[in-house]
Amino acid sequence: MTPNYLDKLRRAALIHLQLLELDKVFGYAAPSPFDKLKGNLRLIKDGSWRARIIPDAFLTNASLAKNCYGEAILAAPGWTVVEVYIQERRRLAFSVREGDVILHRYKPGFWESWFGVDNKDDTTPYIAVLFANESDPAWARFMQSGLSKWPPRLNLTGSDPTAPM
Repeated sequence: MTPNYLDKLRRAALIHLQLLELDKVFGYAAPSPFDKLKGNLRLIKDGSWRARIIPDAFLTNASLAKNCYGEAILAAPGWTVVEVYIQERRRLAFSVREGDVILHRYKPGFWESWFGVDNKDDTTPYIAVLFANESDPAWARFMQSGLSKWPPRLNLTGSDPTAPM
């Protein structure tokens, strides 16, 4: 597990709360560029950063074609994907539902202070390795863990958040 994983979850949750407040002032609706996701997403932009909030979606790595793997935003009622870009580089991406956060990418840095979050000198990036692939044992564990159910049953205190409770 990545160092400071639980602290990264805490900071992502705090940033999410700040984004919800900033959305009220700076946010606007935009059509979803994703074929399988209906409706609008929310965009927030202020200076050198922007955020994208995608309702009813979950962010993961997935099999995009027979021999092609990459990021996928899957339809998932009740979940929301949140991404933060600093100077056009994605620094934070996670899925959230009712306060439960599943990190996908986290690149700590000074930018966190813009959202009132202290990174406590955490410089270790987090990059999720979970793939939506039926033959991947980690994906099988994920599907059996309860995380794949809506709402999920999370074991955030364990060393492996995809392990069953």
